[in-house]
Amino acid sequence: MMKKIMVCMLSICLLTTACKKDDAAPTPNYTNLLVGKWSYINQIGLTTAPNGSTSKDTLKYNNGSYFDFKATNKFSVYVNDKGRITRDSGIYSLAGNQLYMNLYTGLKDTGTILTIDTANLTLYSKSTPAPGYTMEVWNNFKK
Repeated sequence: MMKKIMVCMLSICLLTTACKKDDAAPTPNYTNLLVGKWSYINQIGLTTAPNGSTSKDTLKYNNGSYFDFKATNKFSVYVNDKGRITRDSGIYSLAGNQLYMNLYTGLKDTGTILTIDTANLTLYSKSTPAPGYTMEVWNNFKK
């Protein structure tokens, strides 16, 4: 179960992506929008091997799996694994659309908020799990 929490946290971490838009859109208030309970919808992973081949996986979460972000910069993560709920918690901070999470267990993650509004949240991460491999992960949530 701890492995699932770590996978969730790591996949949200390491989120670095940038896009340039022609039209300057207003910057959302990430702090106000982030606070609340966000239920996991799914996680989409794309792994690229050194030879350029890719594999895509989609993981759907059980009801009861969610993040709960508080206005006090504390958060909890709950994972429902076939009825067994595992909980972890920590503190978070925001710098623009970068979400930094530090679990009390010592795990640290950074993620990029790609989309956020009052009902939807998409977090993106990119990492190098092994030499020559890249992993991109999109976590989708609903409030």
